[in-house]
Amino acid sequence: MQPHRMSIPVVIISLSFLFLGQVTPKADAQPPNQQIFGLGTTNGFVRAQAQPDECFSSIGHNFPFSKPPCFFSTPKVNQAYIWGMTDAGADIWFGTIANPQCITEGGLVSDPSQLVPYQTDSWVCEFGSSPYSPTFLPAIIGDFRPPQIFVYNKSTKSVMNMTPTAPVSSSNPFGLDPLVLTTLGIHAAATIGNLVLLGGESLLGGINLFAFRADTHEYLGAKNIAGAAYNIRQFTILNGNIYTGVATHGSFGGEILKFTGSISPNPCDSCFTFEVVGQLDGQAVYITDYKGRLVVGTWPTGVPGVLASIYMSPLVPTTGGLTAANLSQWTKIWDASMYEPDPVIARAYAMGAMFSYQGYLYWGTLHIPFQATAQAAAAYGQPATDQDSANLVIGTFRTISIFRGRNFDTTPDIDLLYGSSALPAFSPTGGTPGTWPYVPNNMPPLKRNPLYGPAGFGNPYNTYTWSMNVWNNRLWIGTMDWSYQAQQGTQTVLKALNMPYTTPIQQFFAFQNFGADLYSFATPRSPATLESNSGVGNYTSFGIRNMVSTPGSLFLGMANASNLLTNPFAGPTGGWELIELTPK
Repeated sequence: MQPHRMSIPVVIISLSFLFLGQVTPKADAQPPNQQIFGLGTTNGFVRAQAQPDECFSSIGHNFPFSKPPCFFSTPKVNQAYIWGMTDAGADIWFGTIANPQCITEGGLVSDPSQLVPYQTDSWVCEFGSSPYSPTFLPAIIGDFRPPQIFVYNKSTKSVMNMTPTAPVSSSNPFGLDPLVLTTLGIHAAATIGNLVLLGGESLLGGINLFAFRADTHEYLGAKNIAGAAYNIRQFTILNGNIYTGVATHGSFGGEILKFTGSISPNPCDSCFTFEVVGQLDGQAVYITDYKGRLVVGTWPTGVPGVLASIYMSPLVPTTGGLTAANLSQWTKIWDASMYEPDPVIARAYAMGAMFSYQGYLYWGTLHIPFQATAQAAAAYGQPATDQDSANLVIGTFRTISIFRGRNFDTTPDIDLLYGSSALPAFSPTGGTPGTWPYVPNNMPPLKRNPLYGPAGFGNPYNTYTWSMNVWNNRLWIGTMDWSYQAQQGTQTVLKALNMPYTTPIQQFFAFQNFGADLYSFATPRSPATLESNSGVGNYTSFGIRNMVSTPGSLFLGMANASNLLTNPFAGPTGGWELIELTPK
């Protein structure tokens, strides 16, 4: 699941001395290349996979810094997502995040004292019972572990762990780069000429960036970009310039940054310079280009009236690109209220992945499970009965919708490809706290019906449009399908929200088709084709978090939070996977 934005108290003491157990050698042993069967139009291979990195005994009874081999305990794999990934010619670079599902759940609870550690057959979230909490970490991020950075060589099919280290000294006896220890995860990655740039949110404020030479893999240094920005997610290149979006704490919810630096001798201060070229009301997340302009999808900020939206830049000059003079020249071309009929649920929408394909801009929505439920309970009133709770959970449940549009600078033409012609919306009639009748979506009447099928490609658990890319003349879309998490963890999440796990809710969550879904459009004139609906070979992999397109292959960065599944002889294993697809 997507780590939810939270307020992280600065109680992290001496993090430079914390994760001795996370030091890893420069070369990591990876499992043999494993073929994936059952795909539609491609051959698939698992090229690398997360390895167990900790020992788990039971909740609240684990030793810090414990690493395999594990005695009288179970191996645990914390590194869950390939969160950022980039193509660098001969290599694929990627970075990870550890235990993001637990961090997300910690951020959803307003009172950290209400966090209840729990364990399923597949994963554990320890929160305040973590061996690192409360001494080093607050309960809401008690499951945090430092991220890792890897490089995969396409020719040799080998993987190297490039997580930065530092010279051993009296102030850093463990030889770790201090910024790694305060980075939530490697969320964004880009290749700029011979520079590989990776970055993520700092637990202590701002953004942490790491730079490497693409050709020699030389580590060029790291820097914390302090100030208002607190998140970075994705880069895109247009007319030779590279841009990214960030969320900010300032008067604007998000900013668009243009990279203005270059590689210089160590320390590489010029590797981390940017110019602000756009300011938006929401958090700037996904970014791509469309017909010579940048388009950016946003997330809401909690400020009234700010919804998940798509913004378009002015035409980008072919020389020099956008500048600070373009700060206020961005135009909103779509927001969630243009589809969602319930105004409170509309505030819980987030923008998912987007990409240009054969004259259209394609995009999808993203819905953090139970976030709309919590917001609706706060706005419309807490449920009074078990049936009211069931009505609230079911009425606020949303599945991804897929759209495409064109002619945004003249008369916008927007199609609903996969979605719902009518959705539940709150009505105050019928007693407290009201009812949830179905009402038409807010699109124009002639555009209200989906062209190709129901929301989520027919799978109600596809709640994140997590990745898009064009490869082999097709538009590929990867989802997060959290049916596996729902089957094991829904009761726990509802308990944290003070809602009963009633029979109607259990029946609603009975649908099970485990594993992330991968679809592709072969043309704008036909529906999407299913490539895999079972996690691309691992049904516990609930998300296709990243895609990188190369001339011969499509690389997938998978998300899998099952940190207790580490026995390959007992079924699928947890942790991230790097998958390569080639044409059949």
